[in-house]
Amino acid sequence: MKLIICGNRQENLLRSVFCFFFPLFIIGCGGSIGKINVEHVNAITARSEIAIDQARLANAESLSKNLFQKAEMALDLAGKAKGSKQGLDAIRLAYDAQNYAQSAEKAAIYKSQEASLTAVIQRKETEILRQQSMFDTVNQELEDSRLEIQEIEADKKQLKWEFDNSSEIAAQNLSRARDDCKKDRIELSILQEQFDEKTAEWQQALHQIDEYETQIYKFRRQLAMAESVTDEAKKTASQARTKAVLQGQSYSQKIDNLKQEKMVQDHTAMLEEKARQARQYVQRQKAWNNSKTGKSSLDSQKQSVGKSAITDWYLAWVDKNMTRHLQSYTADTVAEKILIRSNGEKRDFINRGNLATEIKNMTLKNWKLSDSAFQAERDSMIGTYRFNKVSNRSSQPVTYDVWEREVWMRENDKNQWEVHREIWRIYEEVPRY
Repeated sequence: MKLIICGNRQENLLRSVFCFFFPLFIIGCGGSIGKINVEHVNAITARSEIAIDQARLANAESLSKNLFQKAEMALDLAGKAKGSKQGLDAIRLAYDAQNYAQSAEKAAIYKSQEASLTAVIQRKETEILRQQSMFDTVNQELEDSRLEIQEIEADKKQLKWEFDNSSEIAAQNLSRARDDCKKDRIELSILQEQFDEKTAEWQQALHQIDEYETQIYKFRRQLAMAESVTDEAKKTASQARTKAVLQGQSYSQKIDNLKQEKMVQDHTAMLEEKARQARQYVQRQKAWNNSKTGKSSLDSQKQSVGKSAITDWYLAWVDKNMTRHLQSYTADTVAEKILIRSNGEKRDFINRGNLATEIKNMTLKNWKLSDSAFQAERDSMIGTYRFNKVSNRSSQPVTYDVWEREVWMRENDKNQWEVHREIWRIYEEVPRY
């Protein structure tokens, strides 16, 4: 803005010089040398006054006070020079007044424009500051939003982790609930089967009680008849006693002889029976006491088939299918039952006829399988299953009962695997096995 004002001042100065010397040049070249036309002075003075009025309208009095005062002073001096009839000075001063007035007007206009521009610039700067403040506010809000989004993302991840964790826990609880339900169903099935067996046994017991009552009634009748016969026999005996006394002496010798002969015969038969039982016991002991050699004549395929047969035998017992379970035994199978207690051992033998009842009685005790093993021995496959349960007589510390079933199976002539030997070992009130 200052450069523009300086340029305008130079331009006005050139114009003033031109306007000053051009009339002089004309006057000097005129026909009346040394004389100045009054109209010409008045015209120049009028233009100066108009220029001052225009500068006043442009508010040069306040905006360009120095130039405006110079213009008024030059116009006043031009009037005085005109009154003193100094035409050349009046023209020069009138032109100076015009130039000062025009310069003051332009300076006032420029200052007014500069003030307007300054006000616009200030408004723009204020607007820019307001926009900058708004932008800072928006940036702060954006930063807050970004931090809030980060917190939301972290919360989202935490919630997702908690949801996945809770889903996994719920799935585990559901799986455990299903397992418990499955176990409960199995136990319910076992209890139902036990209840059915007990009901059947109860019905059978009722039937046996009825039969016993019938037999007791028959025995009572027979007893009454026997008492009646006894009374008659007593009478007959009283009558015959006399005869017997008479014949006693003659029969005494004969009876003594017959008794001696009978005693000899009975003693001989008893010795023969004892000898037979002893031979059977020795043979049985030899059969049971055959120690395991660890050697087998079975190839791997036969051993695999034997294991499958033992497994089927075991699963039939687990399923409470006693018919299929007992089909694996031979007709002459005798199971050895060894009861081991703290005060010693008790050994019994269970024949094929009583085996079903013994197995059922043991099954009712809710045994739990602890381990199993297989072994090939000579022409047999041996399967050992070990079960345990908390002892009914247990106190503190807790003790357990252990039931070990060792079953021997071999292939018969029909290529069928069957049980030919079984050993039960029952340990009562032992620590954790």
